[in-house]
Amino acid sequence: MRPRTVLVVAAMLAVAGCSEPEFPNSGDFALPSSQISRPSTSGPGPARSVPPVTHRWRTDGLTCPVVTSADAQDVGVTGPGHLADTTDVTTIGNTITCLWTPAGRAESVTTVIDTSTVQEAADIAWQVRSAIMTEGLPGVGEQAFVSVLGTEITVLVRSGNATVSVSIRAKRGDADGLSKLRVAAPAIAGDMLGSLVPA
Repeated sequence: MRPRTVLVVAAMLAVAGCSEPEFPNSGDFALPSSQISRPSTSGPGPARSVPPVTHRWRTDGLTCPVVTSADAQDVGVTGPGHLADTTDVTTIGNTITCLWTPAGRAESVTTVIDTSTVQEAADIAWQVRSAIMTEGLPGVGEQAFVSVLGTEITVLVRSGNATVSVSIRAKRGDADGLSKLRVAAPAIAGDMLGSLVPA
């Protein structure tokens, strides 16, 4: 069973009144730079509040985004993504995975776009997926977070009934590139929302 399907089923059970699954605490990471953020290592606390819904997106016909922002182009992340995986479960929503192999600072960029037909399920999935992320990323979607671990920058964005996850991997040993990609991450994540179509 796909991880996305497991998450959606868990969210649907929680909506129906069943207890939410327990997740182990994340491990702590010793990172070399003060600009590297860490996931939270605290035990389970109150559920993250969910921001008001400002959009509702179609769950069918998902396509890979086209990256066009100037900040993204400055670090070599441009153009349409390559479709790597997709689901076709229109009764509960759909998921697509898109890949970029840039010619600039990034070694790779991967985006996963999840959509749900039930807003309550989308809300619970967002709470679960964003639970360990602590560094907010203002100005992207209704709510967004960013974390940096090693050479990988992860951005998680909520927009209505959609969650967009962006993984940007810098070239190993390129500390300056990692820093520039971190600066460009909000623009890259914003471009990823551009493929969503209003319902």
